[in-house]
Amino acid sequence: MVGYSGNLGRVHDFDTILGAMEHLRARDEIVFLFIGGGHQLGALKSEAARRGLANAQFRSYQPREHLAQSLGACDAHLVTLRPDLEGLVIPSKLYGIIAAGRPVLFAGAEDGEIAGLVGAARCGQAFRAGDGQALAQCLRALADDPARAREWGENARRLFDERFAMPLALDRWERLLAEVSSGETG
Repeated sequence: MVGYSGNLGRVHDFDTILGAMEHLRARDEIVFLFIGGGHQLGALKSEAARRGLANAQFRSYQPREHLAQSLGACDAHLVTLRPDLEGLVIPSKLYGIIAAGRPVLFAGAEDGEIAGLVGAARCGQAFRAGDGQALAQCLRALADDPARAREWGENARRLFDERFAMPLALDRWERLLAEVSSGETG
C-alpha cells in the first residue's frame, strides 16, 4: 500500500500520483491510500473517479494519537511539492514518514531540498513533477522487491535519528535562542 498522509493542499502536486495510478491500474496489490483533507481533496477524488481508478482509497484525518499506526500501515509514502514552490515550503509530512521508517517517494523539483535529502540518505526516490510513469515504475519495483523497500525504510529511520530526532531539534533551538539573546546572529 502506498500512502499519502496529511494535507492535500494547494502546494502539492497530484498529477504525478494520478498518472502513476493510471499506469498501475492492473496491479491490484498496489493501492493508494489518501488519509487527510484539504483544498485539493475534492478535485483528487473527482479526478480519480472520472478516470475510473479503483486503486485509490480515501480516509479522513485520523486522530493524532493514531498517526504512528497510520504511517506504519503503508509500505511507502508519497510527498509532493509543486516545483515553483521549492525553497518556500517543505512538506512537514516528510518527518513523520522517516520517523516511521518508511520509504519516501517524492514528486517535485529534482534539484530541490527534499530530492537531495532523499537521494543522499538513500531512503527513497525523487521524481520530476508530472512523471507518473517513473513513479509507477518505482512502485512496481518496490512491490516486486520488498527487500529494497525495507532497506529504504531503515535508511529513512536512520536519517530521522541522525538529523531530526527531538533531542537534536531541541539542541538546535537552544543554540539558536542563545545566539539571538546574546546578539551573535549574523
